[in-house]
Amino acid sequence: MTTGTNTPTLTGTGAWRCRPSDFGEHLELTADQNAALSARWEQARSDVGTLDDVMAEVLRRTAECGGTLREREHRLKALQAFRVRGAGQLAARVPLGKITARVVDLNRYTLTLRSEHLTEGIERAYALLRAKGFVLVPGSERDTWTDPLHQALYTAWQWDDEGSSRRFEIQFHTPGSYWARSKNHDDYARYRTSRYRRIGADGRDLPSRQEERAEACQRERYHHVPVRDVEAQLSSKPEPEPPVADEAVRFWALYSNDYAWSRGKPPRTVFRQRRTPEHQDDTEFSPSGHWTGSRAMFRSRDARDDDPPHLVEISVEDAERLLQELRGVTGATHW
Repeated sequence: MTTGTNTPTLTGTGAWRCRPSDFGEHLELTADQNAALSARWEQARSDVGTLDDVMAEVLRRTAECGGTLREREHRLKALQAFRVRGAGQLAARVPLGKITARVVDLNRYTLTLRSEHLTEGIERAYALLRAKGFVLVPGSERDTWTDPLHQALYTAWQWDDEGSSRRFEIQFHTPGSYWARSKNHDDYARYRTSRYRRIGADGRDLPSRQEERAEACQRERYHHVPVRDVEAQLSSKPEPEPPVADEAVRFWALYSNDYAWSRGKPPRTVFRQRRTPEHQDDTEFSPSGHWTGSRAMFRSRDARDDDPPHLVEISVEDAERLLQELRGVTGATHW
């Protein structure tokens, strides 16, 4: 089996194995898998020039709002990184076709806007992108300003062709949230490393206490970043109606990943979302017997996640029954 490199001219040239490194050395691809991932990456590379021109127009349209393009050198994900992620997903039983069809961040752009003009700047960018014939990838718009670890508006766009897999990501930040995200990059890399290691058979894992310290550091960096609710403010969206009583709380069966769900394995717990006009609270029922903060919904919608959880919405009655079966508790849905 050949050893992989970062050289673009080696795309699709046989089987691949990850180079020895701090993580992922056990990951590998067959020749067919490598060819499929490489072809998708080559498509993304061919789109760079077109998307650069589009983003230049976005910058001109948002100049009065402080629009600034960040990390231009990273606007195309490295082939090696895509191979590592794809191999990790394949090891977690994610179908190859799903990996190549769902990836949105091979082409990715980060735009910062002044905090006081954030919503206006996003509206201007949306209008231009739609005028250019792009549409939002369904379910890709994620406002994470209340997330203690990652605060931004994440969006993915695609050519307005039915079934098109040509997609790209735009992250909208304020200067403050971008600063915090940049400082948190090393901590994110630690999480990614630990996930790859858990896939392998060598048993090496990031100590949980180290991960907890990294999360605490990330939260502290975001502590002084103003909380925004960009998605609710966008003029293209209708004003949300106040939820009625039976809409305020929703439940999902939470599976470890798509593979566990597809093989008929039981869910690992129950995920709960409590939402009011002012606040959203995402929690899951922990083994210790209480509701604790959860990022499962965010991860399930994040196309960059290597092994996202799978959620199936259930009724409050089914949630109660499931908690009785899994945890032996009664009445927890009302806690």
